Formats: sequence, C-alpha cells, structure tokens
Amino acid sequence: MKILIQIVLIALIATGAYFGRLYLLENGPVVPPKEEVAFVPTVEVLPVVGERRGLFIRAEGMVTSPSRLDITPEISGRIVRVLPALQEGAFIKQGIELAAIDEADYTLALQAATANTKARIAALDLELENAKVAVEDWQAIHEGTPPPLVTRALQIAAARAAVEGAKVSEGQAQLALDRAVLRMPFDGRVVAKMVEFGQRVVPGATMLTIEKVDDLEVRLTIPHSELGFIDLDLAGHGAQKLELEVSAEIGGRLHTWRATGARTVPMLDSRNPVVTLIATLLGPSPGSPTMDISSLLPGLFVTAKIRGLENVPVTAIPRTALQVDGSFFSVDADSKLRRHQPEFFKYTNTEALIAGDFMDGKTLRLVTLVPTISVEGMDVLVEQPGS
Repeated sequence: MKILIQIVLIALIATGAYFGRLYLLENGPVVPPKEEVAFVPTVEVLPVVGERRGLFIRAEGMVTSPSRLDITPEISGRIVRVLPALQEGAFIKQGIELAAIDEADYTLALQAATANTKARIAALDLELENAKVAVEDWQAIHEGTPPPLVTRALQIAAARAAVEGAKVSEGQAQLALDRAVLRMPFDGRVVAKMVEFGQRVVPGATMLTIEKVDDLEVRLTIPHSELGFIDLDLAGHGAQKLELEVSAEIGGRLHTWRATGARTVPMLDSRNPVVTLIATLLGPSPGSPTMDISSLLPGLFVTAKIRGLENVPVTAIPRTALQVDGSFFSVDADSKLRRHQPEFFKYTNTEALIAGDFMDGKTLRLVTLVPTISVEGMDVLVEQPGS
C-alpha cells in the first residue's frame, strides 16, 4: 500500500511538471506589466508678430519701343541710292541718308518754278515803273491824289499776287526735291526693309520699318486681383506714381533697371481679367551689371517688381510652414499644438500674408517643422531653430 501511494505521487508530480512546461512554451513566463510612457514629439517654432510693411506685386511682360514707324516716300520715282548698311537689325544714327529717289524730274521742276518766280518779279517791277511814269504824267497836269487807274494799283496787286504764287510753287518744287532723299529721323534700329536699288516707289508705300532704341518701354500684364495692392487710379492719374524694378537674365547674368509707370490700358475682359501697364525704362538699378537701355532689344521678356501700398498692417507666414490645405500649426502657452486656417489676402514667392495683426499684439509661435502625426491639442516639446 505504501508503495502504491508513492507511485501515485510520482505520477502527479510528473503530470504537473509536464503541463507546467507546456504552459510556459505556449505563453512564456509571466512578467508583471510596466507603466506606459507617452511619446511627446519635438517641434521647431519661429516667433511671428504682426507688422506694417510696404506691399509689392510682380508682373511679367516684354520690352517695347514707343517710337516704331514706317518710312514711306512722299514722292514717286526710282531708287538710285541705298545705304549699304541698310539691313534688318542695323543700328543707324539720326540724319544718315537711307535711300534716295531719282532727282532729275524734281530738279527740272524746281528750275522751272525758279524761272517763273523771276519772271513774275520782273513783271511786278515793270508794273511799278509804269505806275511811277503814269503818276508823274498825271501830276504834271492835275493837282491832288492820282486815282487808282493812274497809280495802276490793281495791276500792281495782281503782279504781287503772281509773285507770291510763283514763290509758293518754287517752295513746293524745292520741298519735292528735298523729299527725294530719305534720312533717319532718330537714332534707331531697322526692323524691316522693303526697298532695293532700282525699285520704283510711290507715295505711301512702306519702304522701311524702324524703331527708337534709346526710349524704351515695358508692357506688363497685371491681374485684376492684384490691382488693390498698388496705387493705380484707372480714372485719374493712371500709373504715373508707380515705381518699378524690371529685371531680365542676359548672358547668364541678371540685369535690373529702374522704371516708372506711364499709363495703363484698362481693358478688362471676363475671359482675361488683366490690366496692361506701360512703364518707361529709366536706367540700370544701383548695383546691377551696367547695361545701357539702348542695348536692350524690343521683345525681350522681363519680370517686374512693382512698389505698391505702404504701411499696411500684415502678419507674414513663411510658405514653407503651410500645410497642403493652407493651414499652419502653432504652439500655445501650455505647449500644446494648435491648428489655424485663416484667410490669406496675398501670397508672395516666400510668404503668405494675413491682413492685420493675427495675434492682436501677441507673439505667434509658428511651427516650422510639423510632426508626422499632428493632432490638435497634443503636447509637444518646443525647440528653437538652430539650437
């Protein structure tokens, strides 16, 4: 009996050991639970305060010449001389002869008009002498003032008028002869050439198209939505007060020029709501690579920075801090994350502007680097940029 009891105990111990080992293999050792520690992300903040600043807008356009004109003859004839350098793109100084029309017919016409003038003057002198003799004869017999028929007043008046008419004809003949030579009216560049040696031309036919190069303008398009940021009175002084900085990349270098607003073309179209601003180029900006205005080519694409309203209250948010939906985060006094989605009234290349003082004089701690998981009201650790 004693031996049976020992055998039963051994069996129970073996069974317990077996099931205990099986439990450990399935569930592992029993470990007391540890207290969980919440993860608090670290964010970088940038102090932002409301300020007053001048506004700028940017526009695009191209260089144009305000003085582009067609050279047309005022007389007809055959071209007998053409300036050898007269080619498209050539720069020609003021007063240089561009081309000449055969002068032979006009020279003869001038000689005939001059001879006619001399004949009319001789006829007037003859009438004056005849009148002098007639008055002397009349006074030898009569007393008083001779009558008009004696003084030949009517004949003399007619002779004087004939002289004046002859001089007018002579002047017209001289003018026609002078117009046989076409000269450059100003320093400029040839845009198009439509004349050749030996060609017969008629009045009004375009021979050349030229443009002035020392008095250039820029034509810029300003969206209708940007008009409220600049001092532009479409019904009054126009754009005369605007100051601009025009820039273009030439030869791998950025050149800038000063310009001032001149006038506007306020033609608003519902399909293309823009205003065309025409500004006059003044000269290179201080510190910019020197390039004279006359070196610019009409048609050059440029961008412009236009000075707008001054002393405007704004809160500027870096665009890099904006989320995809246009919102941004800040950290409040309790180190909690706060989300904002105000209405921005203007965007620049680097900033988004909120009208007025967004924080009413307080400093906004703007989050510049938002955690991957960002939830309104979550706790964060604040780290200043560069620390």
